[in-house]
Amino acid sequence: MSTGGPHTLHLSTLPPSPDKAILYAAVFLHTTLCYFNAVRQERISPQFSVKGQTLSMDQFRGLFNSCRIPGDGTDSLYSSWKTEREGDCSKLLLVLCHGHIWMLNPFDSEGNILSLPSLERQFHHIRDTSDRLGLGDAVGTLTCDNRDSWAKNRTHLMSLSDGNKRLMRAIEDAMFVMVLDDSEPKTMTEVSWECLCGDPGNRWADKSLSGITTRTGYVCVNCEHTRFDAMVLVVLTHYQQTLLKRLSFDEMRREPVNTEMSLPQLQNFALDETLRQEIKRVYSENKENTSNVVVNFEQFMEFGKTWMKKNKVHPDSFVQVAFQLAYYRTHHRMASTYETATTRQFYHGRTETMRSCTSDVKLFVQAMQDYSSTISSKASTLRTACATHDRVMKECQDGMGVDRHMLGLYIVSAEEGIELPEIFSDPSY
Repeated sequence: MSTGGPHTLHLSTLPPSPDKAILYAAVFLHTTLCYFNAVRQERISPQFSVKGQTLSMDQFRGLFNSCRIPGDGTDSLYSSWKTEREGDCSKLLLVLCHGHIWMLNPFDSEGNILSLPSLERQFHHIRDTSDRLGLGDAVGTLTCDNRDSWAKNRTHLMSLSDGNKRLMRAIEDAMFVMVLDDSEPKTMTEVSWECLCGDPGNRWADKSLSGITTRTGYVCVNCEHTRFDAMVLVVLTHYQQTLLKRLSFDEMRREPVNTEMSLPQLQNFALDETLRQEIKRVYSENKENTSNVVVNFEQFMEFGKTWMKKNKVHPDSFVQVAFQLAYYRTHHRMASTYETATTRQFYHGRTETMRSCTSDVKLFVQAMQDYSSTISSKASTLRTACATHDRVMKECQDGMGVDRHMLGLYIVSAEEGIELPEIFSDPSY
């Protein structure tokens, strides 16, 4: 499963511009490499809950040098990332451009991150050369296929040559992916769609982190969600924004180009006709599957969390209850709803399912639809609904949720051919 969205820097520091597309790609890369070094050197402070509980940082190990490997029936997770105390890991960057595959070393001979102008020059070389060569083989398209089909094609691809095996391992070991995309979105809505559903020939869907820069100067991010949850990317984004506030952008651009840096290396898989036809098939099917995906980027500017906190309502609870009201007014019914509850206060904790459509939320929605209901009555039901949401969320975070446990029982029953208990066919479930 992939998640993604436009970079928040476009709302403040980096207004999109076609003339600055390569510069913004270099900025994203430079700041991400700074974070890569900080995590490897264990300089990122542990996070805490609002009540001071230490949260597990294990998920941060899956952001870099990580990959999802397709398998027959079951995928596996692969990671070669290590802290500096644990040893070395690949410092090569996978770059995709116009269907071509490149490997870039963004560090100098002493292990320092290349200057911003040096990274710009590297990206210009990749863009110019890729455009001159024309459309590449777009092998990354295969990673956007059904997982079982991709597993078979991956095995076949590596069987064609030892060079294919080495290149596949280099890709899966690479720190992360940078994409110099051919798309030209002009709005945040369009770029949001591109980062989720864009050109499969310019993606490597198995990699944990992909930074995508469009020709119109938007930067967006796509993540393979299996190894980590959203807060890991939120921390990276916050780090990038904080770093750019502390550094002088103009001084970064005036740093000298490293004349001794090695140029990025163009990589090619050996393909046969079977794989070429598979690339065409997957590309066509992917375009068909994404053609009905609708994405809309909206900003609500009337009020925000400051107003909510002033009125002693938790922002998350307020928004979740608002979702329920909006859904009811659109579809004229309530809906079973999933919200993530973090369980990172536990060892290697991930998430529990919080069901936000509660009885108290329904009472609030009914009050809002009742034109005879007073404002104070509506406010009272809102506060009650939010308080219930807060309580259930805390229970889930404290390990008292049942969704993950029930899902596990359901999957085991299905896999082992055991007759499913009646609860799993009950409408309430």
